[in-house]
Amino acid sequence: MSSETLTTRFNLQFVANLTNTLALETVSANPSISVVNNFSSGTDVNQANQIFADQRQLATLTSESINLMTFNGSLDPVGIAYQSLRVKALIVQNLNGTDSNIITVGMAGSGAWRAFFNGAASSSIYIPGGGALIAVAPGSIGWNLGGASGSNLGIFNASATAVATYNVCVLGSTG
Repeated sequence: MSSETLTTRFNLQFVANLTNTLALETVSANPSISVVNNFSSGTDVNQANQIFADQRQLATLTSESINLMTFNGSLDPVGIAYQSLRVKALIVQNLNGTDSNIITVGMAGSGAWRAFFNGAASSSIYIPGGGALIAVAPGSIGWNLGGASGSNLGIFNASATAVATYNVCVLGSTG
């Protein structure tokens, strides 16, 4: 019997400082947004019990499909098979530094994960070089996997000249 536990802290901080120096004064705006989620081990609100993290590469104009339920048969870092039913957080980071080296996330064809893409199997998100997709759903449901929701996340290297290197991290739960 497994006694695996997972605790996760998601901390995203966005801080900006806009200033305009005028003749008689300097005007500024300082928006700040903090997104913090602490996940304990489990399957309910603010809980997760599966994590997949990997750095991957794709040759030019090629794609791969990652099954978010089983991660294509991979074992987690402590040797237990993945069996996720929900995604609580997803990060895909394009490590290529040039804007034109785009990776596309979505459109996995057969069994495409549709819950995140509002039910559309053909939807996708473009991530330019240096960019990232970061999504968090800490509720008890998160984004469903399997059945009508599908479970395959497509990643496509749209560059005809550069190999795509990207990080992918998925926080999930088994219930």
